[in-house]
Order: sequence, then structure tokens, then C-alpha cells
Amino acid sequence: MKMLRLSIMLVFGIQLLFGNYAFYSKIRNTCSFYRLEVKQEDMRLTDEEFTLTLNSKRNNFERVILIGFASIGKAMEHQRYLKEAGKLKQTLIPAHVTIIVNVPVTRDNLIISASASTELIEKLSAGKIETSQFMQEIKDSIQTL
Repeated sequence: MKMLRLSIMLVFGIQLLFGNYAFYSKIRNTCSFYRLEVKQEDMRLTDEEFTLTLNSKRNNFERVILIGFASIGKAMEHQRYLKEAGKLKQTLIPAHVTIIVNVPVTRDNLIISASASTELIEKLSAGKIETSQFMQEIKDSIQTL
């Protein structure tokens, strides 16, 4: 009986770890396509929220914010695909996403954050809304830290 419980816990644990790896890997790959480096420690997942920290090379933080949200949208699409293909039992889709961007414009970096809901990110990723409309939707959440 204990062996059966241990086996079940191991199978679900591996599924969850694979789901996290697939989610993080998709974000890293999409960001690297746009020459943004993302490390494991730049991503933080809690029960309800996912936080991604990115570094901007210049004062183009809007571009970096859009790439961050688009990469998370692609990762969510990939999670749904893996679930439909039977490779995952449970998808890893956070309810709320926050992007933090370090912008080197002063001696100390300027830190900007923006937040969006999963539904809005999915619309951006699927091309249902334009990037300008997406930025209009999240403009109230953008703040300097």
C-alpha cells in the first residue's frame, strides 16, 4: 500500500516538474529569439501569480514588456497543447502575470513593472488584439518601483 502511494506521488510529481520545465523552457526560448536573456531565477511562480524579471539594454522597456507577455502567452498555449496531447495531466497557467523590467537609464537602474490577466495575455498571443491595444489595457498597471 505504501509503495502504491509512493508510486502515485512520484508520477504526479514528475508530471508537475515536467510542466514547470516546459513552461519555463518555452518562455526562455521565446525571449532568446528576441535576444533577451532569461535565467531560472528570473522566473517565480506562486499559486496564483507568475513573475518574470527582464533586463532592457536601452530605454526600450515597452518592447521588453511586450516580449515578456508574448512569451508567457506562448508558454500557456504550449501547456494546453501538452495537455491535449496527453503529456500533462494538469496545465500550469497562472491567473495573474507581472513583468519587471530593469532599465539602465540612470546610475541606478530604473525598475518598471506591468501586470496583466491571463485572458488578456492569451488574446495578445493569439493575435486577437494589437500590441497597441494591449499596452492601452495594461497602462494603469505600469508603475515605477
